[in-house]
Amino acid sequence: MTSKKRAPLLVFVLTVSLCGFSQNVNKNLKKMETIQLTQNKDVVLDLYENVLNKKKLELLKEYIADDFVNATGQKGYEGFQQTLLPLIKAFPDFEYKLEELICEGDKVAVKWKLFGTHTGQFQYIMPTGKTFSNTGMAIFQLRNNRITRAQVLTDRLGFLQELDVLPLDLSSLAYKTRKENVHFIDKFFVPATAQKEFFERMSYNRRFIKTLPGFIRQEAFEKTDEKGNMIMITIAVWENMDSVSRAKEAVGAEYKRIGFNLPDFLQRLNITMERDIYQGVEE
Repeated sequence: MTSKKRAPLLVFVLTVSLCGFSQNVNKNLKKMETIQLTQNKDVVLDLYENVLNKKKLELLKEYIADDFVNATGQKGYEGFQQTLLPLIKAFPDFEYKLEELICEGDKVAVKWKLFGTHTGQFQYIMPTGKTFSNTGMAIFQLRNNRITRAQVLTDRLGFLQELDVLPLDLSSLAYKTRKENVHFIDKFFVPATAQKEFFERMSYNRRFIKTLPGFIRQEAFEKTDEKGNMIMITIAVWENMDSVSRAKEAVGAEYKRIGFNLPDFLQRLNITMERDIYQGVEE
């Protein structure tokens, strides 16, 4: 056979060989992708069932990558752990029930229901003893069987409603004065030199009381005299006297927790305060 006749045959043989090689490579790649998807799924499933539900946070090192960063910038497994510690403290019996788990590429999406009982303080919310079942979703990104990124979405509104922090009927939040409503009114005289620290403290207090049961709304009014001193009036409206009593206890507990003493604060900054309580006049 001449070399001219052998050339097409050689090209055909090489083509068939290369096609077979390519098909084998594709099969191997798909097999590897399938294996990786299965491994990623197993990592996330194991994280929920054997770490989170069993509160074995010491095992997080095996699941979280060193370059993982949480929403506040904390890194590694410690950063992942920081979002769990408040949950364990406030809802020590919490448990995740996974409803869906979907894998694609290097990501795993999870849909869950979280159950628990509110027996400890959560952020500014004092224990209510209420049980809840909150829905949520998360998307995890993985590399080498470790989680490098997490995006979490939860039903925050439903959660607060189940704890009775917010009413089921949100239209009830529309303010209308009722006879049983209580207006907690403070009047402050604040020297010019004390205003920065005063506003910092007031902002903290206003954020805190907004989370307490029975709170309706708050307002603040101010004016400045010719010397730069400020007169401020704050009004906090509560459902009734019971809610005011509970709020006083909660504020007292919070002050104790953070080591804040109101009389010392006012004396040190030479701030005077007048306080009184008024009942609502029904509209």
